[in-house]
Amino acid sequence: LVVISIITLLMGIALPALKMACKSARTTQCASNLKNIGTIWAIYCDQNPNTMPKAVSLPSPIHATPPDEISIIDALRPYMNSQTTAIYECPDDELGYYVNRHSSYEYLPGLAITFDPDNIPKLVALSRRSPQSLPVLTDAAKFHPAPNNVDPRQTVYHDTHV
Repeated sequence: LVVISIITLLMGIALPALKMACKSARTTQCASNLKNIGTIWAIYCDQNPNTMPKAVSLPSPIHATPPDEISIIDALRPYMNSQTTAIYECPDDELGYYVNRHSSYEYLPGLAITFDPDNIPKLVALSRRSPQSLPVLTDAAKFHPAPNNVDPRQTVYHDTHV
C-alpha cells in the first residue's frame, strides 16, 4: 500500500511536468518552422531584391483565392528544397488553420505596402525599413500561452529571427 502511494505521488508530480515539457516542445517546433520559413524568405529576397511576394495574407477556406493572387506558400514554393508544406503547420494549431487554410501562419505584407495617388498598392523598398523590425509571418491565432496577457504569437522577421 505504501509503495502504491509513493508511485501515485510521483506520478502526480511527474505528469504536469511532462505535460509542460510536451507543450514547450510544440512551441519550439512552431518557432523552428517559422525560422525555416524565414530562411526560405531570405532566399526569395536574395533573388528578388527589395520586394515582398504579392500574396494573400491568409488563404480563405471559404472563398477561392482570386486568380491574380497566390498564397504565400505558393509564392515561396520555388525556393523550397522540398515541396511539402508541413513547415506551415504549427503543432499547437488546435483551431484548424492548417487543416482549413494550409497554413498556421499569417503573411504580413501590409507593413511594406503603400498606396499611390490612384490607390494602387505599391511595395515599399525593404531597404527603407530595418530588417529586424519588419515582421513577415506570424501565428494566425494565439496558439501559445503567455503570462500577463502578452500577445503570445510567434513571428518571423525579415532578418529571419523569430
